[in-house]
Amino acid sequence: MVIDSLGDANNLDKKLRSFVALSNGRIPIKSIDLDMDKIIRLNQYEGIRIGMGFHTNSRFSRVVTTGGYVAYGFKDKGFKWGPMYRYVF
Repeated sequence: MVIDSLGDANNLDKKLRSFVALSNGRIPIKSIDLDMDKIIRLNQYEGIRIGMGFHTNSRFSRVVTTGGYVAYGFKDKGFKWGPMYRYVF
């Protein structure tokens, strides 16, 4: 009981969820996580590619996660987008 009240008082559950999301390369914002690896990339075909990806997290659903991404490549001058989803068991 004392440990639970200490955890509640210090928001340890929230801090732990944030730490896990950051260690997976995501920035948690309420019920979605922003993908940090989708922000900027560099490759031969697209040149510099900027974008944004997002996923729902366990605050949205403990069973399924869904999300998507959008990006723009400056060398090929094209937009890319797509869905991302998976089941969590």
